[in-house]
Amino acid sequence: MIRIDLPELARRKGRPAAKLPPVGPTLACELSVRKVMMDSIRMVEQALRENRELFPEVKRGLTPDAATLSQEARRVPKARVSRGRARASGRRPLLVRGPAGEAWWTVSSLLRKGTYRLADEVPRRPLRDAAFGFDLFMAQLRSALDHSSGQAQGKVAQAYAAEERRHRARLGKSIQKRYGFSMEDIFSDRDLTAQVQAATQTSVALIRGLNDDLAKKVEFTVLDAAQREQTTSELAQRLRKELGVSRARAKLIASDQVASLNATLNRVRHQQVGLDKYVWETMMDDRVRPDHQDRQGRIFFWDDPPPDGHPGQPINCRCVAAAYVG
Repeated sequence: MIRIDLPELARRKGRPAAKLPPVGPTLACELSVRKVMMDSIRMVEQALRENRELFPEVKRGLTPDAATLSQEARRVPKARVSRGRARASGRRPLLVRGPAGEAWWTVSSLLRKGTYRLADEVPRRPLRDAAFGFDLFMAQLRSALDHSSGQAQGKVAQAYAAEERRHRARLGKSIQKRYGFSMEDIFSDRDLTAQVQAATQTSVALIRGLNDDLAKKVEFTVLDAAQREQTTSELAQRLRKELGVSRARAKLIASDQVASLNATLNRVRHQQVGLDKYVWETMMDDRVRPDHQDRQGRIFFWDDPPPDGHPGQPINCRCVAAAYVG
């Protein structure tokens, strides 16, 4: 692969300093990454639809008998008990937290399996299937989300590899059009492997965190709604709100990660051909940050970034670094 000093080449040909067309992130890559995250959210929604009857069972499980068992389970060493709020009709059932912070239904299922042993003077009581049913549901849901996180690695890597090819082609063609060098003489499909892999790992870590939060939201919302004796429709409304927050977060993560990848591609590609500076380009709309608006059209050096980073590096930044030859 031939290394080119574009500024020197431009001077030799008598070309004036010029800004090349900016190469920004593509919507196709953003949608591909977003789809990976949305698949997990849709899976959670489907699981909740298919198990709508579980919530009434969990509510019925919070009976005086269940409360009595919770009172007795406090004798488990190191168990933590959180009290519910008192109601006009009587005190709410107590929720047991085990030594590792397990929720009450997990403790109940472990008691049935013999993992936890109550004090000898505490009589054994039958445990409701609802507790074990919700425990099983959450275990299956987490397993499915973990599997989804594992599959995300290959899908995101594929999307980012395609984005790198598009970026290489667009920047290479603009250089070829102005200076006459073919794209193959300038860039390689292997010179950014490490950067693309690092970007993939970062995005997958964020996707895994999003999936973990999904499971926690479902777990907490269902239990809290059962404690408050809310209706199924009230629970559905709360879940829709929580999943809506997750959708917004998925959209932000996808947009931010693709913009960050584009910033890396621009920096490395520019420096490979001897370009040490760029022109800051914004989207020229009312969503641009005020300080980024002030940078529109200004020249910056790659080795001297602004306080919040190069274009595309700040969170949710849609700005692009346009190559400057001169």
